[in-house]
Amino acid sequence: MHKLYSNPHLFFVEHMHNILAIEGIETQIKNQFLSGASGDVPVFETWPELWLVNSEQLVKAETLIKKSEQESGDDWLCPSCKELNADSFEICWHCQSDNPISKC
Repeated sequence: MHKLYSNPHLFFVEHMHNILAIEGIETQIKNQFLSGASGDVPVFETWPELWLVNSEQLVKAETLIKKSEQESGDDWLCPSCKELNADSFEICWHCQSDNPISKC
């Protein structure tokens, strides 16, 4: 097995696990429940880790992780109310108008 990814927040490790699972890459999460031991154990050793099961998929898995870390869209300005919205929002958080960029 090969360690692919680690982050102090389990959410991000699970997100990477899901991205890879969609592509058929099997991984395991370790240290999922170890955060409570921080202080007794060095903090970096308590971070959740994502491990690759099949080493033949290493290049593909690393490429997907790198691509996922780099993806960050631009915020968009609502044409109706002029509120700034995060790229991940499909509708305006303020007035519920559609994101015109997502229609492309």
